[in-house]
Amino acid sequence: MANLYDRFFGRFADRLAEPFIVHPDGRTILYHDLHAATARIANLFVSLGIQRGDRVAMQVDKSAEALLVYLATLRIGAIHLPLNPAYTPRELDYFLRDAEPRLFICSPANEPVLASRQSGAPVG
Repeated sequence: MANLYDRFFGRFADRLAEPFIVHPDGRTILYHDLHAATARIANLFVSLGIQRGDRVAMQVDKSAEALLVYLATLRIGAIHLPLNPAYTPRELDYFLRDAEPRLFICSPANEPVLASRQSGAPVG
């Protein structure tokens, strides 16, 4: 059964040598690079125990790398939960408690929020 990533890949499978993203500084990510990078990230997720239907929450700034993580999440059939980087610790805590993601990807700046959650202390 094809998932959303398979459908996406089917749209560019014949254009692997073409650019997918061209950064302002000239760096280029080809469709081939995209496919290889999402495979690596997807394999990492699977090695961490992420399975089809698990939620992967991500709170990062917009970037090409964030897009690769999103596509890797789709590739394994997991559910991507994007979280606004501007959320307060209390808002972030609410979403993480409510969604119960199997994996949370975030900026190192959010480590205090995560430490509070793990200790059971209220976040606010």
